[in-house]
This record gives sequence, structure tokens and C-alpha cells, in this order.
Amino acid sequence: MKANKIYAILLGCVFAFGLSSCVKTAPEYVPGEKDTASCTVGLDVSMPTNLELSGDPVEVFFERNDANGALDVNVTIVDDSGLFSLESNTVSFANGEKRAKANVVYDYDKLDPKDSYYFEVNMASKELASLYKAVTIPFNCVKAWKNLGVGQFYDPVILDDSEGDLGIVECEIRQSPDGALRYRIMNPYADVERRAMLWGDDAAKATPSEYIEFWVVDEDTMQVTWDGFWLTGIWYNGKPGADIKAYLPSALNKSYASENEESGYADDDVVQIAARYYIDGLGGFGLNYCYLSMPGGPDLEEWLMEE
Repeated sequence: MKANKIYAILLGCVFAFGLSSCVKTAPEYVPGEKDTASCTVGLDVSMPTNLELSGDPVEVFFERNDANGALDVNVTIVDDSGLFSLESNTVSFANGEKRAKANVVYDYDKLDPKDSYYFEVNMASKELASLYKAVTIPFNCVKAWKNLGVGQFYDPVILDDSEGDLGIVECEIRQSPDGALRYRIMNPYADVERRAMLWGDDAAKATPSEYIEFWVVDEDTMQVTWDGFWLTGIWYNGKPGADIKAYLPSALNKSYASENEESGYADDDVVQIAARYYIDGLGGFGLNYCYLSMPGGPDLEEWLMEE
């Protein structure tokens, strides 16, 4: 028994020694160099750098560690394509601001939708550079749908309360990057509260289409069409899956093909879209007319009142 106890004690000592010999000593902490400038400036590297260009300037953000006093910082751009430039070579921080931006501008129409573009923005005021902040940031870009501005959209079935409030919504309108007469009405059913107010909370849980895309099929008559249907963001009677869809008439039934011709420009900047609203397997609301006033077009409510 004694021999067993001695053996156990010796084994425990060896095990403990083995453990202690495996524990690594942490390296000695060596502080990094300190910035020599009391106020330092760098680029905000959290901003997105893979971009789809729609015509709006690219915003490049700079940050500083000390907000006291106004401060101007010199910036430069490196761009082999020659299509991108800085709106100003100076980024200005107002007193009390820790964040400021430079705008990179370009001619949208000169961008090729088949190409990708690369440029860098650099902070040229090296005396303000920090050892721990980026002074250069690269951007990779492609040509996206062009932002034409804000238009107005009217849906008589989904958004009109039938009591005088037409529910006209303002939407960003985009044009195809190749310049064709092809457009997108962005997020026309984004107002969940209005959908819920008119149709009920459960009905408004449906997911609407992100955009309505339409295009001109005949430049003489300016007739327009679209592909199949779009989702209006309403489940009929709140039943999941019972989406109210706005169909191109011929896509719902070939016998309605003649109604396709009712979609087109009703005025210079106003588009009429004739759609059949339908719940698959249940029925629908017949043919109805949506309207879009393009950016720069007339006030849609006034235009509708005159018609």
C-alpha cells in the first residue's frame, strides 16, 4: 500500500511538472509608437467600397480624433479611366465635427455598363496622418440603373382609401444603364402602415415587389409593357400566400391581350399602367389603372383631378 501511495505521489508530481512546463509565458507588452500630431485624420474604412453607380456622387468619409477648431484636409484621387474626379480637393471639418466627406463625381452617361471601374482616394495632408488610420481607400464600381429622381405613383386598388385620400406615393425612378426606355419604380409599396390600415395587419405581412419594371415597346405610340405581374404586398383576407398580384392582362389570360394596349404614356410625363389584380385560384378585382408621374412631371393628384 505504501508503495502504491509513493507511486501515486510521484506520478502526480510528474504530471504537475508537465503541466507547468507547457504553460507559455505571455510576451512582454511593447506599446506602439504614438502619433506625433495632436489631431489626426484618416479614412472611414467601414464604408462600402464595391459600388453600383446610379449617377449620384460617391461619398468618401474622413474622421478625425479631435473636433476642436475648423480644419481643412487635402485629398487626391487616382483614376486611370479619367472619368472620376473630386468635387473639391479639400475636405473641410467644421468646428465641433469629427466627420467630413469628399464627393467623387463622374459623367454617368460615359460609363459603359459592360465595364468595371477602379479608383483610389488618398489623404494628401500627410502631416495629419495617423499611424493607425487608413490614408488610402480603393473603390470598385459598375454602372447601375440611373437614378432619374423622384416620381409619383398611384395604385387605385391597394393604396387608395376610396374616401378621397388617393394614397399617392413618391418613389425613386431609375432608367436602364444602357439608356433604353426601360424604367423601374422603386419600392412603391414600402409604406407598411398604410397597407395595414387599409387591408389589416395580417394582410400587410406580405412581401411586395422591390420595384415595378416597365419598358416602351413602341416609340410611335409609346405603349409600355412589363413582365408577368408584380406583388402588391397584400395577402387577401390576411391568408399567407394569397398574394394580390397586378398582372399584365395577357399574362393572366390570353383573352385579355387587347387590354395590354391600354398601358402607355397618357401625357408627356405620365404613364398609365393597365393591370388586372388577381389572387391565384380565387379571383380578382378586374382591370384597373395605375399612374406614374415621371420625375419633373405634373403633380399627379392635380393631373388625375383634371382627367
